[in-house]
Amino acid sequence: MADDHPTQMWHTSRSAFERGTSYCPFARYVEYHAGPFGYGFQRKAQSLPLVTGTYTHAGPTAILQWVIDARQHNGVQPDAVPDDVVRWACEQAIEKYKKVIHTRGVLTYGGDDPEATRRLETLVTEQSYLIEGLIWQWALQRLPVYLRDYVIVAVEEEETLVLDCTCGMGDRVGDVSDHESRGCLGIVLQSRPDLIASRRSDGAYGYVEFKTAGQARKTWADSWERKQQFLMGIVGAERRHGVEITHTWVEGLIKGKRQRPWGSDPETPKIQDTMLCYPYYKPPTVPGELSEWRPQYNYIDRDGLEYTAGRKEGYRKTALWEIPRLDAFPGIPDEMSVSEYWSKVLVEEYPFHAAKCISVIGPLPKQREQIDKALRSLVAEEKLWQDRLWRIYEFAQANSVEWGDDRFMQFVESVVPRSWNCDPFGPDHPCPNQPICHPVTDDWRDPVARELFVYRVPHHDPEKQQAVSRGLVPHEGWGQEDEEVEEGEAE
Repeated sequence: MADDHPTQMWHTSRSAFERGTSYCPFARYVEYHAGPFGYGFQRKAQSLPLVTGTYTHAGPTAILQWVIDARQHNGVQPDAVPDDVVRWACEQAIEKYKKVIHTRGVLTYGGDDPEATRRLETLVTEQSYLIEGLIWQWALQRLPVYLRDYVIVAVEEEETLVLDCTCGMGDRVGDVSDHESRGCLGIVLQSRPDLIASRRSDGAYGYVEFKTAGQARKTWADSWERKQQFLMGIVGAERRHGVEITHTWVEGLIKGKRQRPWGSDPETPKIQDTMLCYPYYKPPTVPGELSEWRPQYNYIDRDGLEYTAGRKEGYRKTALWEIPRLDAFPGIPDEMSVSEYWSKVLVEEYPFHAAKCISVIGPLPKQREQIDKALRSLVAEEKLWQDRLWRIYEFAQANSVEWGDDRFMQFVESVVPRSWNCDPFGPDHPCPNQPICHPVTDDWRDPVARELFVYRVPHHDPEKQQAVSRGLVPHEGWGQEDEEVEEGEAE
């Protein structure tokens, strides 16, 4: 569990481990260890953020926390969640997204060009509809399953686990504060499972992660069987709750590819190509006729019959927000948003298509034989990093050099190798550290002052408390988020 005071022990996480092993050791150095505070740099975000798990996951976790609070208050888990709670969760998630937009001043990026500003505003609207649509799809399709089959135990609890203990208490025993009070120099593994739930039928505990992806590719789904995230997240939750977690699964929220509309020219802006934002619309042709909406060009109704929503039938792919509310959705209640209305229509009338918005991977059995291996690998990697950073520190002190000095950087490069995996998600999504690794100006020498990067704000609370105690003042909202390019995004 998270401690009330900042520890001085060595902190790490699955994200740091994977950054250095799966992508590039030098990227881990820049992002997790470089700089005067020792917590790394983040590329300063210079564009409007697209929807990632940071925003969409906020909805389901808020709803599930409401379920926990209701059970604690009433003594029994509710068998349904009111629509008002889902609406509130959507509002919270969209507000979180728009707060980042405001912090970055994104809507000023268009300058004096009204067309550029209009495009930015449209993109913010599109992404807000996407957030709301994904949350509603999860609430309509998956939440009833949880309420029926599981007891919700915990949501986004910070977990810490001590490894390579030096104080004699032992690995995976006690809290961090217990070890630190004994002068321990062990390694603190941080994790934050999205959800822990207990199955009603047999009491077995499961660990759930919410993930957002452009598409539910088979390679992405298959990769989860041996994901470090599950292996490293299970042990902390097991220690806290005193149970064994026997199975895991992923709740995939599928947001659709970001691409130009079919048949458009190369200058046309890309859209989030999903029925949650751009279904097919047929306006009334005579007075008294109702408008019609279809999920895709080729669609299947609830009876399994196939149809086409083509131009000759009067349909056009249309943004949900571009049609006057009452014209497009006659009779819609005042308290219901267009996104909510359309989400419910999808689930009720077009279940085949609605199912494409959610991809459940698993349940996967706990990989018992892999957990100890994974933890030993993590300890080996972290001890390697401790040695690397100590050598860098000694060189800097002995030669009175620091970041930005050519001699310092050359020594770092002799200790921390590059993988040269500079385009891990394809050429459209290069590694954010390229202005440092492949500089064309001297801005890299002071990347924060030159506004290329910001100091990284640790994702996990224990490390964040430690960073603040060492002088870091968090400026959240400016750093490029870890998930701004996600698995499954590259072509």
